[in-house]
Amino acid sequence: MLHLIFPCRRVLILLVHATVVAGSLLAAFLLRFEFDIPKGEMVHLVRGFWAALAAKMLVFWIARFDRGWWRLVGVPDLLSVLSGNVAASAAFTAVSYAVNGPGFPRSVYVIDFLLCFILTAGVRFSVRLYHESVRKELSRENRKPILIYGAGVAGVTLVREIHSNPALGYRVVGFLDDERGKRRAVLAGVRVLGCGRDAPRIVERYRRGSKSIREIVIAMPSATGREMREALANCRAAGVPCKTIPGVGELLTGKVLTRQIRELSVVDLLGREPVQLDETLIRSSIHGRSVMVTGGGGSIGSELCRQIARFDPATLVIFERSENDLFRIHMELAERFPELAVIPQIGDIREPARV
Repeated sequence: MLHLIFPCRRVLILLVHATVVAGSLLAAFLLRFEFDIPKGEMVHLVRGFWAALAAKMLVFWIARFDRGWWRLVGVPDLLSVLSGNVAASAAFTAVSYAVNGPGFPRSVYVIDFLLCFILTAGVRFSVRLYHESVRKELSRENRKPILIYGAGVAGVTLVREIHSNPALGYRVVGFLDDERGKRRAVLAGVRVLGCGRDAPRIVERYRRGSKSIREIVIAMPSATGREMREALANCRAAGVPCKTIPGVGELLTGKVLTRQIRELSVVDLLGREPVQLDETLIRSSIHGRSVMVTGGGGSIGSELCRQIARFDPATLVIFERSENDLFRIHMELAERFPELAVIPQIGDIREPARV
C-alpha cells in the first residue's frame, strides 16, 4: 500500500510546487505593474513562466523538496526552504537573463523570490496547522484530557507529538511548572496553568466542567529523586493517576516520546541506580519478625512496605500521618499479601511517645 501512496504523494507535491512557482511569478508581475501588465511585458511573462518552471523545479528536486512530512515541519525545515528558494531564484535569474535579456523587469526577481519563499513555506505550515488544530478539534471528544508536569524541552516535545498524532488519544489541557518565569506562558499552543502545588486546584477546577483531568504526565527526564518525589506528592494531592517519561538514555532506545510514557518506578524517586542487595541476608533479618515502617504511606515508604512483605514478616506495622496514603497502601498489601498481618497506625515520628 505504501509503495502506491508515496509516488502519488510526490506527484501531488510537484504539482503544488509548480503552482506556487507559476503563481509567484504572475503575482510578482501584477504587483510590479500595479495589476495592469503592459502588453509589451506579456512576452517577458510567458518566457519567464517557462524559465521559472524549468530552473526552480530542478533546484527544488535537487534540494529534495518533495521529501519529508509536512505535518512535522519545524524551524530547521524553514531554513532549508529558505536556502532552496535562494538557490532556485538565482538559477531562475540566470536562465531568465539568458532567455529574456536585460529587458526583464529586475524588481520582479526580488518580488518573485519573496512570494515563492512565503508560499512554499506557507503550504508546509498550513498542513501542520491542519493536523495540529483543525484535525485535533475534530477528534477532541474521545481523547483523554491530561496535564503535563514540566514545561521544558521534553514537555514541549511531548505536546507537539501529541498534537501531530491525534490517534494517540491524549488532549493536553495545560502545563504545570515550578519556574516562575514560565507562569501564564504559552508553549506549543498550551498554557502554563500554574506550579506543581496548584495541581489540586487546577484538577478541581476542570472537574467541575465538562472535561475533567484524568492523568498527569511528569515530563522532567533530568529531575533529581527529590524533585520527582515532590512532583509525585503534588500529583497524589490532586487525586489523579500520574506517569512519567524516561531520561535521555532511555529515550535513545525508543522510537517516539509518547511510547515511552510509563508508570513511575522507585528508581525515578531515588534519582539513582538501585543498589543490589543480598536477599538471603535480608530474609534472615525480617522473616518471622515484627517490622515497623515509618512514613509507610509515602513514595519510598510504600515501596519499602511492598518489598518487606515479600520476606514474610510476622507483623508489618505501617506508621503514617496521612490517613489517605495509609489507607491506600493498607488496601494494596491486604490484596497482594492476604496472609500477612498488617497493622496500620496513624502518627507522626515527631511524637516520641506515639512512636
